[in-house]
Amino acid sequence: MLKALISILIFVVAGFLGYLYYQKHTTQNPAAPGTRDIQDKPLIWAWSLSAGLNQKNQMSHFDYGGSNRDITTAEAKQLLLEWWDITSKADAEAAVGELGQGKMHNAEFIQQYGNLFSISQPELELAARQDPFVNELISHKDNVVKHGIIAWDMVRAQWIIAIAYKAGYFTLDEARQLALPLAIKTQSTFSSWEEMANNHALGFYFWSQNPQQYEETKAIAEQLLTEIGRAHV
Repeated sequence: MLKALISILIFVVAGFLGYLYYQKHTTQNPAAPGTRDIQDKPLIWAWSLSAGLNQKNQMSHFDYGGSNRDITTAEAKQLLLEWWDITSKADAEAAVGELGQGKMHNAEFIQQYGNLFSISQPELELAARQDPFVNELISHKDNVVKHGIIAWDMVRAQWIIAIAYKAGYFTLDEARQLALPLAIKTQSTFSSWEEMANNHALGFYFWSQNPQQYEETKAIAEQLLTEIGRAHV
């Protein structure tokens, strides 16, 4: 009980410190000409759910859909085409809808590993010896049993919304109408940003099958938690 209360307190303090950090950086680094008004705090909060992914991709935490340099409409369209085969507003809406409901990689994960903890202990130990990913699932059993890898889908949905806005497929209001309900759903699903980040990292591992990049993804999440102002969820 005490551990749960401490976790909630840290979550609240993180949000407050993140807000102060946000205020400082948006004052010192105003939006460049041609970018959106970054004073839209709820939308930036939704964007911050993908802080780990943004950090990995060298994207800004405080400019919606932005990077270290503002990406062009053509570049945004190319990103969506290359990674998601998205070429229209309808494509983007369909992808966001599936991801938001956990019907992409999360559904695949449940199909493959949904019964993992129903097998016998000897079978589980054998699976762990044969597959390093299973070891990680065992280490995060409670998280996985409760959530699957749905954070992996939810976080990427936020990324698609933002980049589709940059690509001109969504207006700012349309992006907000998609991003905010999904952000609220994500926040209510997980008890803390750390729990969500761990779940997202496991999803990345499932998708990439790359142990080294998984470790890098975890390290980014740990860095964001240490630099608490960036993980302002």
